[in-house]
Amino acid sequence: MKIFNCICLFMMAFIFVHCDKSNEIHEFETITLKNEYIDLSKYLDFEFIPLETTKDNLIGIISSIKMTGDRIFVFDEHKSNALFVFDKKGKYITQIGHKGMGPGGFVYLAGFDIDLINNSIIIYDFKRKFMYYDLDTYKFVSEKNMNIASLDFTALSQGGYAFYHTNGFECLGKNKNNFVLITDTLFNPTGAYYRADFTTPITNRNSSSNFYKLSNCHYMYNHLLPYVYRITNGAFEPVYELSLESFQFPTIDFLKKETKGNSDYTRSMRNHGFISSFGLYETKDFLWIPFLEDNMPPFTGFYDKKEKKGYILSLADYFKSIDLGVLPFAKGNTDECIICEIKYDEDRKKAIDKNKELKDAIENKSSDDNPILCLIKLKR
Repeated sequence: MKIFNCICLFMMAFIFVHCDKSNEIHEFETITLKNEYIDLSKYLDFEFIPLETTKDNLIGIISSIKMTGDRIFVFDEHKSNALFVFDKKGKYITQIGHKGMGPGGFVYLAGFDIDLINNSIIIYDFKRKFMYYDLDTYKFVSEKNMNIASLDFTALSQGGYAFYHTNGFECLGKNKNNFVLITDTLFNPTGAYYRADFTTPITNRNSSSNFYKLSNCHYMYNHLLPYVYRITNGAFEPVYELSLESFQFPTIDFLKKETKGNSDYTRSMRNHGFISSFGLYETKDFLWIPFLEDNMPPFTGFYDKKEKKGYILSLADYFKSIDLGVLPFAKGNTDECIICEIKYDEDRKKAIDKNKELKDAIENKSSDDNPILCLIKLKR
């Protein structure tokens, strides 16, 4: 058994050394966003979907959204801690799983994904358990216990899973030295990528997921570092390096120092003016990059992939530029659009008169109802 384990560790080390190119920065495409105003209302089209409200599906703040075919999957991590299914018009269909200790039950729902290859919905219990539900019937199929602590995961198109954790993974010996772990469907490690020059158990993300999908490919990023990677079969490829003009990402030396001994780096971050976290949502036409600098209101980045031009908008400029009378906040993506959540109150509702479609969607809604979804696409 000891010989077998040594062989496995050697093979995994071989895979890591030969496939991990996460530090070869020259291979990244630089995405530059400048502090320039852009009238987004002239570039974008908006579609609104009011989510039906029932006593069984009350949503607080949406954590993440995925769309497949004619269905919308909405995850509320905090208020209801549940995964809800709606049709494309916003009509409520069902809830996936339930709280409890029996089959199909979870203690705390920490994330989910849609596995189209195996026609299943996967939900991840904080108690390190995967539960599988049929994508057509929503019925519980099976569950698997795992020994991996993870902040995020995605089901890979080529089979198996990718896991992410800011605290790293003990997969190549005793050191936690990689942010991303790749496993087979039984959670056996098959690869490890993105060397973790620093590790921290503290997470302060500007997005509920560090993975996203585009054109059947899987992408990931660390919300503290400006790099985006593509996960392919047997490789971890550099894709983008973000450059946000006057805004700076924290340096590796800073993060090494401030996370030493599991210290709370977020406190010292406030005094250095670094970007404290960002999210990234991509369509085939543009990138959408909300980000935070501590002690400042949030910013929104927009990058036109065809024109190769990027813009940074303050919260006030974003509100003005989007010209809807409300603020859409990104929660997911498809190949065609960014999926946003719109929250509103009665005072804001009275001020919405510029967009007839939005006004109609909100007309019979109250501030206690479920939010409106806003699908944002580039105009043709």
